[in-house]
Amino acid sequence: MFAMNFDPPYTASKFIPTMGMLFGNTMVGVSLGMDSVLVSVDTRRDIVECMLCYGASRWETVWPIAVDAARTAMVPSITSMGITGLISIPGMMSGQILGGADVMDAA
Repeated sequence: MFAMNFDPPYTASKFIPTMGMLFGNTMVGVSLGMDSVLVSVDTRRDIVECMLCYGASRWETVWPIAVDAARTAMVPSITSMGITGLISIPGMMSGQILGGADVMDAA
C-alpha cells in the first residue's frame, strides 16, 4: 500500500481494487494448498500414522505434505505474474473508475 504512494492509504478508489486483487489471488492459493494437504493426508494416512507411531514429531511427519502443498498453492500466483500487464492492470483501472476515480488518475 505504501509502495503505491497514495495518501491517505484507505482511499476507496485505490484501496478497493488493490485489496480485491490481493484477496482474490490469496483465496485461490489458500484453497488449492488446503485441498492438497487434505488429499495428501488422506492418501498417505498409513504413512503418517506409522511415522507418528515410531516417534516422529508432527512437523517431521507433515513436512513432505507441506512442501507439496506450498508448491501447489504458489502456482496461481506465479501464473498470474506472467499475465499481470494483460489482465490485472486494466481490471484495476476499471475498478478505480467504478470506485469514483478520475479517468486520467486511473490510467
